[in-house]
Amino acid sequence: MDADISALSINVESGIRMPIIYPGMTDPLVDEAGNEGYLELLSKDSAPGRKFFRKLQNTAVKKMWRSGGRLKGLDDEDAVEIEVDKLVVLMTGWHLVTPDGKAINTPFNEANVRKVMSLDGMAWLREAALAFADNAANFTKASSAS
Repeated sequence: MDADISALSINVESGIRMPIIYPGMTDPLVDEAGNEGYLELLSKDSAPGRKFFRKLQNTAVKKMWRSGGRLKGLDDEDAVEIEVDKLVVLMTGWHLVTPDGKAINTPFNEANVRKVMSLDGMAWLREAALAFADNAANFTKASSAS
Protein backbone atom coordinates (compact mmCIF):
# COMPACT_ATOMS: atom_id res chain seq x y z
CA MET A 1 0.00 0.00 0.00
CA ASP A 2 1.30 3.43 -0.95
CA ALA A 3 1.77 6.14 1.66
CA ASP A 4 -0.44 9.22 1.62
CA ILE A 5 1.16 12.20 -0.14
CA SER A 6 0.08 14.45 2.75
CA ALA A 7 2.82 12.81 4.84
CA LEU A 8 5.19 15.21 3.07
CA SER A 9 3.33 18.34 4.21
CA ILE A 10 4.62 20.60 6.96
CA ASN A 11 2.79 22.60 9.64
CA VAL A 12 2.82 26.11 8.15
CA GLU A 13 -0.36 27.44 9.76
CA SER A 14 0.56 27.06 13.44
CA GLY A 15 3.00 29.25 15.31
CA ILE A 16 6.23 27.53 16.35
CA ARG A 17 8.43 28.86 19.15
CA MET A 18 11.89 30.05 18.25
CA PRO A 19 14.06 30.15 21.41
CA ILE A 20 15.81 33.50 21.83
CA ILE A 21 19.57 33.01 21.97
CA TYR A 22 21.40 36.26 22.66
CA PRO A 23 24.49 36.94 20.51
CA GLY A 24 27.59 35.37 22.05
CA MET A 25 25.57 32.97 24.19
CA THR A 26 24.97 29.29 23.43
CA ASP A 27 21.78 28.65 25.41
CA PRO A 28 18.34 30.25 25.09
CA LEU A 29 17.54 33.10 27.46
CA VAL A 30 15.60 31.95 30.53
CA ASP A 31 13.79 34.15 33.05
CA GLU A 32 14.01 33.88 36.84
CA ALA A 33 11.00 31.53 36.88
CA GLY A 34 12.72 29.16 34.44
CA ASN A 35 10.62 30.16 31.41
CA GLU A 36 12.49 30.22 28.14
CA GLY A 37 12.41 33.40 26.05
CA TYR A 38 10.88 32.86 22.62
CA LEU A 39 9.29 34.37 19.57
CA GLU A 40 6.36 32.41 18.18
CA LEU A 41 6.33 32.52 14.39
CA LEU A 42 4.37 31.28 11.43
CA SER A 43 6.17 29.94 8.39
CA LYS A 44 6.73 32.29 5.45
CA ASP A 45 4.65 29.69 3.57
CA SER A 46 1.60 30.20 5.81
CA ALA A 47 -1.48 31.96 4.40
CA PRO A 48 -0.48 35.30 6.02
CA GLY A 49 3.10 34.87 4.77
CA ARG A 50 2.00 34.20 1.20
CA LYS A 51 -0.40 37.15 1.31
CA PHE A 52 2.42 39.43 2.53
CA PHE A 53 4.72 38.25 -0.29
CA ARG A 54 2.03 38.82 -2.95
CA LYS A 55 1.42 42.33 -1.61
CA LEU A 56 5.18 43.02 -1.67
CA GLN A 57 5.41 41.77 -5.26
CA ASN A 58 2.43 43.86 -6.35
CA THR A 59 3.93 46.97 -4.76
CA ALA A 60 7.24 46.36 -6.55
CA VAL A 61 5.50 45.91 -9.91
CA LYS A 62 3.49 49.13 -9.41
CA LYS A 63 6.68 51.05 -8.54
CA MET A 64 8.37 49.63 -11.61
CA TRP A 65 5.51 50.71 -13.90
CA ARG A 66 5.54 54.21 -12.40
CA SER A 67 9.28 54.51 -12.96
CA GLY A 68 9.15 53.53 -16.62
CA GLY A 69 10.14 49.89 -16.12
CA ARG A 70 13.11 50.52 -13.85
CA LEU A 71 13.04 49.17 -10.33
CA LYS A 72 15.11 51.20 -7.92
CA GLY A 73 17.02 49.29 -5.25
CA LEU A 74 15.98 49.44 -1.62
CA ASP A 75 17.79 51.66 0.82
CA ASP A 76 18.50 50.41 4.37
CA GLU A 77 15.40 52.04 5.83
CA ASP A 78 13.11 50.45 3.25
CA ALA A 79 14.69 47.04 3.79
CA VAL A 80 14.23 47.24 7.58
CA GLU A 81 10.64 48.41 7.14
CA ILE A 82 9.87 45.41 4.91
CA GLU A 83 11.50 43.02 7.42
CA VAL A 84 9.49 44.52 10.28
CA ASP A 85 6.26 44.39 8.26
CA LYS A 86 6.91 40.71 7.53
CA LEU A 87 7.45 39.97 11.23
CA VAL A 88 4.27 41.82 12.17
CA VAL A 89 2.45 39.37 9.88
CA LEU A 90 4.30 36.20 10.91
CA MET A 91 4.74 36.68 14.67
CA THR A 92 1.97 35.20 16.82
CA GLY A 93 3.40 35.59 20.33
CA TRP A 94 6.47 36.10 22.48
CA HIS A 95 8.07 35.89 25.88
CA LEU A 96 10.95 38.35 26.02
CA VAL A 97 13.79 37.93 28.50
CA THR A 98 16.91 40.02 29.19
CA PRO A 99 20.37 38.42 29.01
CA ASP A 100 20.51 38.52 32.83
CA GLY A 101 17.25 36.56 33.18
CA LYS A 102 14.62 39.21 33.82
CA ALA A 103 11.26 38.84 32.07
CA ILE A 104 10.33 41.79 29.86
CA ASN A 105 6.65 42.43 30.34
CA THR A 106 5.97 44.12 27.02
CA PRO A 107 2.56 42.88 25.87
CA PHE A 108 2.45 41.08 22.56
CA ASN A 109 0.55 43.12 19.97
CA GLU A 110 1.15 44.48 16.47
CA ALA A 111 2.28 47.91 17.67
CA ASN A 112 4.82 46.43 20.09
CA VAL A 113 6.16 43.99 17.49
CA ARG A 114 6.68 46.93 15.16
CA LYS A 115 8.30 49.03 17.93
CA VAL A 116 10.63 46.32 19.24
CA MET A 117 11.66 44.93 15.86
CA SER A 118 12.37 48.44 14.51
CA LEU A 119 14.90 49.29 17.22
CA ASP A 120 18.42 49.80 15.88
CA GLY A 121 19.96 47.27 18.27
CA MET A 122 17.46 44.53 17.41
CA ALA A 123 18.74 43.64 13.95
CA TRP A 124 20.18 40.40 15.39
CA LEU A 125 16.76 39.27 16.65
CA ARG A 126 14.93 40.45 13.53
CA GLU A 127 17.36 38.52 11.31
CA ALA A 128 17.12 35.39 13.48
CA ALA A 129 13.31 35.49 13.39
CA LEU A 130 13.21 35.93 9.62
CA ALA A 131 15.69 33.09 9.09
CA PHE A 132 13.61 30.86 11.39
CA ALA A 133 10.36 31.66 9.52
CA ASP A 134 12.08 31.05 6.16
CA ASN A 135 13.42 27.61 7.14
CA ALA A 136 10.87 24.90 6.35
CA ALA A 137 12.72 22.47 8.64
CA ASN A 138 11.45 24.44 11.65
CA PHE A 139 7.86 23.58 10.72
CA THR A 140 8.12 19.85 10.10
CA LYS A 141 6.04 17.52 12.21
CA ALA A 142 9.20 16.39 14.02
CA SER A 143 10.26 19.93 14.98
CA SER A 144 6.76 21.09 15.97
CA ALA A 145 6.36 18.12 18.34
CA SER A 146 9.25 19.40 20.47
